[in-house]
Amino acid sequence: MLLWLAPLSLWGQSDLSYDWEATPQLHELDSSYADAGTVMVLDKHEVAFYYDIKDDLQAQTTTHRIIKVQTDAAIEANNKVYLPYADEASVIRQQVRVINSKGKVFTLDASDIREATDAETERKYRYFALKGMDIGSEVEYLFVLQSIPNVTGIDYMMQSYTPKVKATFDLIAPENLVFQVKTYNGLPEAVRDTIDGKLRWHVEAEHVKGMIEEPFSNPEDNRMRLVYKLSRNAYGSGEEVVRYGPVAEDVYSYMAAAPSKSELKDLQKLVKEIPFEKDDDDAMRIWRTEQFLKKNIAVLEASSDELEELGFIMNNKVANERGFTRLLVQAYTLLDIETRVVITCSRFDRRMDPSFESYNFLDTYLLYFPAVAQYLQPAGILFRTPMVSYAYTDNYGLFLDPITLGDFTTAMARLDYIEPASHELTRDDTFIEVDFSEDIANPKIQLRHEQIGYNAVVQVLFDYYDETDKEELRKQYLNFVAKAPENLKVDSKNEGSEFNGQAPYIVDATFNSKEFVDKTANKFLFKIGEMIGAQSEMYFERNRVLPVENDFNRSYLRVIEFDIPEGYICKNLEELEMDMFMEEDDRRTCTFTSTVQQEGNHVKVEIVEYYSNIREPLGNYAAFAEVINAAADFNKKVLLFEPAL
Repeated sequence: MLLWLAPLSLWGQSDLSYDWEATPQLHELDSSYADAGTVMVLDKHEVAFYYDIKDDLQAQTTTHRIIKVQTDAAIEANNKVYLPYADEASVIRQQVRVINSKGKVFTLDASDIREATDAETERKYRYFALKGMDIGSEVEYLFVLQSIPNVTGIDYMMQSYTPKVKATFDLIAPENLVFQVKTYNGLPEAVRDTIDGKLRWHVEAEHVKGMIEEPFSNPEDNRMRLVYKLSRNAYGSGEEVVRYGPVAEDVYSYMAAAPSKSELKDLQKLVKEIPFEKDDDDAMRIWRTEQFLKKNIAVLEASSDELEELGFIMNNKVANERGFTRLLVQAYTLLDIETRVVITCSRFDRRMDPSFESYNFLDTYLLYFPAVAQYLQPAGILFRTPMVSYAYTDNYGLFLDPITLGDFTTAMARLDYIEPASHELTRDDTFIEVDFSEDIANPKIQLRHEQIGYNAVVQVLFDYYDETDKEELRKQYLNFVAKAPENLKVDSKNEGSEFNGQAPYIVDATFNSKEFVDKTANKFLFKIGEMIGAQSEMYFERNRVLPVENDFNRSYLRVIEFDIPEGYICKNLEELEMDMFMEEDDRRTCTFTSTVQQEGNHVKVEIVEYYSNIREPLGNYAAFAEVINAAADFNKKVLLFEPAL
C-alpha cells in the first residue's frame, strides 16, 4: 500500500547513539510526590523512521523509563519488567537494571528473563524478574525495537495512572516524509525542528499527574495523549496520504460487490427463511433479519479470507466481523432496505476526532438505516436494533455514502455524529406492593421488575445459559431489593434474544422479608428507602478532576404501594417528597423526583429518575452529584408506624 514511500536512497541505517547514563544516580523528588507509591522519573519514547539499504522504510522505537518505588506495595507492583515484543529478531537492545536505595546497581541479563502463560488468553509472555529492590530503589530499562512501520495513525498515551516527573515523545523521519502530530487534553503541542538532517516532532511535559478513576467518568478519553500520522511525501504528489476517501471506496467496493450467481441463489434461500410477518414495517424487517442471521451465523474474532467470503459464510454458518457485515449488507440490499456502512471506534479507548483523519479511529463496523434512523452492530452479539454497544455512540463515525457516476457506483466518506440512545429506550421499572396485614414485621411483598434497552442485555444470555445458570440469573435480579427472601416464588417472562429490543425482560416475584421492618417498643420502622436497592453515592473529600460521563442514557420508574397497618399512623410521609434536577434550556437533563399520594390508609409512592445527557462538563459536576445523591438519600428513608391514639 505504501511502496511509493521509498525515495532515492537517503541513508541506510538507524541511529543507535542514545544510551542511558553509564553511572546512574538516584533522583531526589520534591514533596509533591511524597504520597505516590510509584513515580516515573523519566518516560522517554522515540519513534524513528528510516530507509534501509534496500530503500524499504523501517521503524525503530526506543523506550527509556526510570521508575522510583517508595512503598512495599510499589515494589510488589514493579518487580517485573515485561518485554514488549514476541519476536526476538525485532530486538535491537534490551537493558534493565535496579539501583537500590544505597546506590548499589544490579544489572540484569538474559538469565534473568522468565516466561509465563496468561491463564485466560493462553498467550506466552516474557519478563525480567528484578532483584535487589527496596524502598527508594529505581528501576531503569531501555528497549530499542525494530518493526514494520505504521504511518496511517498511531495513538501514544503520555499520561498514565502513575505520576511522571518528565515525559517526552520524539518522532524522527527522513526529510521527505512530513508527519502530522496532534495532542489532546492539555498536552503541549508538538514542536517541529530538524536534527542531523532529519525532521523531528518533539513533545515534552513535566510533572504529569497520574490519571485517576472517578465514578461516572471516562478516564481513558481524558488522558494526555497524542496521535500521529504521515501527512505527505515531499517527493510524491504532495497530496494528503492518510485520507478517508480511499477507505470509503475500498470498503464499499467489498461490501456492495454483487454476489456470484451461486452466492445470490444461497442468499435468496437464506432470506426466505427469515420469519417476516405481513404487517412488518421497515424497523421490524431490519430487526428480524438481524435476529435471524445472528442466531444462525457465528461471528468470530479472527482474520481469514474464508470468513469474509459469502459462499463460505452461508455454507459453514461462520464469519468474522467484516464478512458478517457484508452478509448483512447483501441481505438488506435484497430486501430493498437502504443501508449505510459506518466505521467507528470505542469512546472508552479514544473518541474519533472529526478534524484529524487517521486510520486508528477505524476499528468497528456499524450499519445505519436512514429510513428509520437506527443503527445495527454486526459484531454485537448482545445487541439488537435499535441498540448497539453504547461504547460506539456519542462518538463520530465514518459514513460510507453511495454515489453513482454514470454506470459506476462508489462511496464518499462523510463524518457524522452517532447519537446515543434516548433515556426513554433504556428503562428500569419496579412495581412493589407491600402487605402488612398478616405480619407487620415480616410483610408479604409482590414485586414486578421490568427492564428494556441496555439494562436488558440479559435476555440474550438466556440463549447460551443452561437451566441452572438461568435460575441463578433470575434470582440475582431480586438481590437488589431483598437479600434473604422467604417463601420466594419467581416467574420471569421474555427470556431470549427474540425479545431483545422488542419487549422488556420481566421478573415477577412474591416473598416475605424481615429486612425492611425493625420494631422498637410498640413502634415499627419501615425502611422503605431500601426497597429501591443500594444507590451510587458521590460524596468526596477531594475536588473532582474529570468531567461527568455516563455509559448510556437511562430512566427509572419505581412505584411502591402499601396500606398503613390497621391501628397505626404514619406522620412522616412528607419526608419522601423529593425533587432534585438539572436543567438545560428549560429542559430537565436529569432528575430524581419522588411524590406521595395518600387515600385513607393507602399510600402510593412514585419515583421518577432519568439521565438524558451522556456528558456533563466539570462545572456541572456538583449539580449532577446532587441528583445522584438524591437517590442515595432516598435509600436511607425510613417511615415510622406508631399506634394511633
